[in-house]
Amino acid sequence: MNRRALLAAIALSVGLGVMQCGSARAGGIYHTSRQVFSVQSVPAVAGLKFTFAGTTQTTGADGSTLFALTHAAFVEVQKSPFGLIQAVKLQPTVFPDGRTYRIQRWYSADIKGIRTLRAAIDEYVPTRVGFVDPKSGVFPTKNVDWVKLHRSDGAAFTFSGKQLARPVLLKATRVVPLAGTLVSKHLLYRVQAVTIDGNNLVNRAQQAFLPAETPKVTLRLLFYSAKFIARDRIFRFPIGSSITLEYPNGHSRDYKLDSSKTLLLKALPRGNYRVTVHAPGLKMKMPVAMTRDQVATLNVVSYLDVAAVGFVIFATAAGLLLVGRPGLRRRLRRPFGGRTREMAEA
Repeated sequence: MNRRALLAAIALSVGLGVMQCGSARAGGIYHTSRQVFSVQSVPAVAGLKFTFAGTTQTTGADGSTLFALTHAAFVEVQKSPFGLIQAVKLQPTVFPDGRTYRIQRWYSADIKGIRTLRAAIDEYVPTRVGFVDPKSGVFPTKNVDWVKLHRSDGAAFTFSGKQLARPVLLKATRVVPLAGTLVSKHLLYRVQAVTIDGNNLVNRAQQAFLPAETPKVTLRLLFYSAKFIARDRIFRFPIGSSITLEYPNGHSRDYKLDSSKTLLLKALPRGNYRVTVHAPGLKMKMPVAMTRDQVATLNVVSYLDVAAVGFVIFATAAGLLLVGRPGLRRRLRRPFGGRTREMAEA
């Protein structure tokens, strides 16, 4: 037997031996240099359930767990172009406080000779949003039209008052690579608008919160007190029986004036209003901008004002007419002068 034939025979015998070994171990750990692999959550969260090839493992205090790579599992993994990453699943888990986690992306590494799949997970926190009116206390959430939020990663959200009547699930963290490691960062939410009756009752981006740290948030709304005083424009006496207040969204509401013809509203949403006084006089809508606590005097042009102005205009016009026409003044004086002389002669 020549040398080439001898080498071929040796190779064939080795191959048969390997095949027999593989067949004998088909039900056990598949013969590879890596018989187990690790799954680790970033950040480390205990109690997460990962599933692989029909087996479910729960992460420990360090956020990791081990899976065995059996022959059957190895064959199943080969069917996917993504290998293990595609085969490992995070089971939906809701913790007692309502928090839950979702995989953002996978990272692969070797740690102490064990292949490790690092699952970068996002934390979602049920967040309750409430409102307070500094003038009168808690403001009912159901009376809020819309709340607009802007997240630090650029995402924007709009919630209705009905949605906020219950806690809303907000993404609280995200994982970012930093200096060669994976770091979980808290996400900041800034309040862009809280709309009530067509008004935005917050200053844009002035209030912010971190759901990871504060799952219960109270937003302060801009309400102001207003004292309306109805007065005659010229003679300044109190006037009127009631006013109609038109809100920025267009709807109106009537209020009665007290005996001194005043009305105090302790909490009006910030915005631009129009007020009409019901009094014997001209009906006019007067603008009132609620940007602070204020006293608004509503000047009413009454019928007495109209008559007084009419008399002044008539008297002024008559005076100008007489000044500009001397002949007319003489004719107006003659009858009185002639009558005086006739009475003297008699």
